[in-house]
Amino acid sequence: MDTECANCQEKLIHKDILECIICKKTIHFYCAGYSETNFKKMSKSTKGNYTCSDHKLTNSSIDITQSPKKVESKIDKLIKSVEFMEQTNLIKSIEVAGIPHTPNENCTEIVKEIGLKTNTVINVVEANRQFFNNNSNSIIIAKLETIDMKKTLIKNSKITKISANNICSAWPDKNKIFINERLTKERRSLFGKARAYGKEKNFKFVWVNNGDILMRKNENSKIQRIKNQQDLDKA
Repeated sequence: MDTECANCQEKLIHKDILECIICKKTIHFYCAGYSETNFKKMSKSTKGNYTCSDHKLTNSSIDITQSPKKVESKIDKLIKSVEFMEQTNLIKSIEVAGIPHTPNENCTEIVKEIGLKTNTVINVVEANRQFFNNNSNSIIIAKLETIDMKKTLIKNSKITKISANNICSAWPDKNKIFINERLTKERRSLFGKARAYGKEKNFKFVWVNNGDILMRKNENSKIQRIKNQQDLDKA
């Protein structure tokens, strides 16, 4: 049996894992999208027949003779599986905001320089710029070699706060650099709503961990995982 989770690459504890019946890939139950409560309710048979997201898609079939509700439910599960797979593929990636766009820029070197300025050892696999709103706004997205590098860079960037002119003296110092986990379009939108909601309701903590959107009212309150708008409405 694997000793690391196939999703987050962190150490596996036997009691909190699921193993795909097809590919034998092992994964934390929370990385598979289950809450602790639902995981504990799962029977031994259900756990033994678990299928990972990679194989749910290839083994799920939609029978159009079924009732509309059943078809809609299966389609919804397929969409969620695809979104989960997309997020899993971004597990080592970051988003960098605050870097001005310049002609012939080298995004890989920019991210490496951010690593140096934040005292973080990183290896950049690839990096490029992504534009939004008719090229008026943009971010740099980068894939790092390991998840630990991603986590450490994000952590250190919050401790050693840097501005664009720390990377290039010609850039304005008012441009603060922000580094966050890379999210799918759907989760980025939900994270934005969670932050706005958290600000309105005085939540002290709203953050992302390995693609999961988490909220906490204060140090003494329970951490809430936000998977959809319904979860946010209940927070």
